[in-house]
Amino acid sequence: MITSASLYTFEIDDHDKALEEIQAQLSEKLVLKKYTAGIIHCTVDYLESGVLTYICEALEFPVIGATTTSQAVNDKLGKLMLTIMVMTSDDVQFVPARTNGLTHGQFAAIEQSCPSDIIPDLPLRLILAFPPLKDEYSGDTFVTAFESVYGNVPVFGALSIEEEIFTYTRNFTIYNGEYLENEVTYLLLYGDINPRFFITNVPQRSNLFKVGTITKAEGNIIHEIDGMKTVDFFEHIGYSLSGVGFVPLVLTLQDSPSCEPSQFVRGLVEFDENGSALCRGKVYENAILTIGSNSVDDIIAASKNTTELLNKEKDVQTALIYSCVVRRTVLINNPEIELETVYNTIRHDIPFMMAYAGGELCPNHVSENSAVNRFHNFSLIACVF
Repeated sequence: MITSASLYTFEIDDHDKALEEIQAQLSEKLVLKKYTAGIIHCTVDYLESGVLTYICEALEFPVIGATTTSQAVNDKLGKLMLTIMVMTSDDVQFVPARTNGLTHGQFAAIEQSCPSDIIPDLPLRLILAFPPLKDEYSGDTFVTAFESVYGNVPVFGALSIEEEIFTYTRNFTIYNGEYLENEVTYLLLYGDINPRFFITNVPQRSNLFKVGTITKAEGNIIHEIDGMKTVDFFEHIGYSLSGVGFVPLVLTLQDSPSCEPSQFVRGLVEFDENGSALCRGKVYENAILTIGSNSVDDIIAASKNTTELLNKEKDVQTALIYSCVVRRTVLINNPEIELETVYNTIRHDIPFMMAYAGGELCPNHVSENSAVNRFHNFSLIACVF
């Protein structure tokens, strides 16, 4: 069994005060057991001031995570925060890992990072992963690489981000106080735990626009829908692309006959000179496609609904929640409203942490023996255990 507590500080400059606040909350909320680890998120300010490293070096357990923007924990929500979800157990073991040489290839780096010398004689139940958001790395490839090394174990996590969306130079992953620009950090959880997952996409607008089938695709490019060039398909259904910078496409895909179809979002970001659509993630031939809503009301309603479903779960000691930073930009007139909605809706007897992500990793389906892991766009995801 895992017990957890969420900790926070707003102190960016005073190292000792920040550490004192974290340690005081930890002492008040949690008695550490045999095995302990932490998930940490903060803005880049804490890296630059040295507070991140100072706190991590003082803690007596491994801490991994990534930079983010706004956050929420049980006691507070806000923008310039450092937060830690501390997890402790007598029977669940936590094994931290990081890559060393991601620039040489995602598969090789994750394979070489496997801490084979310290893997417990227990089943691996969950991987909490934090890859960097970089233009040269594919979120889908991170998922595939983890599965190639560890099998079809659930992979859940967030790509690093900073305040300026799609700025790739100042977001970092975190490993025991080190902040890394081009490496993946992750935590392996071994033992008797039961992770459950929630995904909030966006409502489909099939009542307004025709549903189509992707008939030709390659990598992250949709070449044809219903046999038409993608740009012609959008014109055919009457969807104006004038002035559109991001279109949430809801894809429905039958992963296997034994499970329900998966539904996930791909962000259409631009068209090439051939009329093909470039998306922020892998797309699939034969996937059913429709256009998702990006209205404020729909985003907030969907997030609230998912949080209410999470509240109904039993035996929850930890809740990790990540939302795509693009959702926050859609809420530009009130950018913290989704954070506030989750904060005000979630049961506060559940230790929780919510942060924004540059991309989301979460299984669409989990069975007894395997998970259908996927990289998501424009989604809110949650993992409880």
